[in-house]
This record gives sequence, C-alpha cells and structure tokens, in this order.
Amino acid sequence: MAGHRAAILFKRIFSKPYEKTFIENKGILEAFLTYLKMNNIKALLYFPPFPDIFKRNIDSIMQKRTHNVINEFQKKYNFDILDLTYDKGFSDELFCDWSHLNAEGANLATEKINCYMDKIWGKSDCEKIDER
Repeated sequence: MAGHRAAILFKRIFSKPYEKTFIENKGILEAFLTYLKMNNIKALLYFPPFPDIFKRNIDSIMQKRTHNVINEFQKKYNFDILDLTYDKGFSDELFCDWSHLNAEGANLATEKINCYMDKIWGKSDCEKIDER
C-alpha cells in the first residue's frame, strides 16, 4: 500500500506540463553546448539511475521529447551520452529516497562515470564495473 501511495504522490508531483520550463531548459542546454563546442571542450551528458518507482511512473511523452532534443543536439554538437536511467546495476537499495542515490549508489555511479570516460577517451579497461 505504501508503494501505491508513493506512486500517486510521484505522479501528482511530476506529471505536470511545464512547457515554458522545457523550452527554457532546451535553450540553456544549447547555449552551454555551443560554448563548449566553441572552446573545443568535449562534453558528456549524463542521465543518472533511478529507482523502480521513478522508472514505472516517468512521463513517457516528456521522456521521448527530452530524448528527441538530446538526439538532435548530439548530431549538432557531437557529445557523448551516458544514460544510466535503466541500468540494472542500481537496485532500489542503492537509493535513499525515490530519486537520490545513497553513498553506496553514488560510489557505483561515480565508478561507472569514470570508467565510461576512460573508455571513450581512451585511458583504461573497466569490464569489472560494467558487470555489476
């Protein structure tokens, strides 16, 4: 029952159409990516992991719109993406609430980010972290 109440609360909090905020955030991201490209700085866009309640209740339309913008920007600005949203290595026990990692989860996310950067930018081999 507690999980059901949490899902209802989650939907009430996050299922709101914030069109102006979406457009503003898109502009902020594009300005940032433009700055990075102009200064020859390689970017990595990171999507953090989330617990099951978040993944079950995510607004699929907003998620699709967000990914469409990211894909459009990736073609234009040539950045890397690390998407851990659905990474199976992050069980609910690695979260302290419905969206924030606890210390163990944060350490695992940091390891995965570092490993990914090492792989894409040619520094090391990280199979042991990928297997978690």
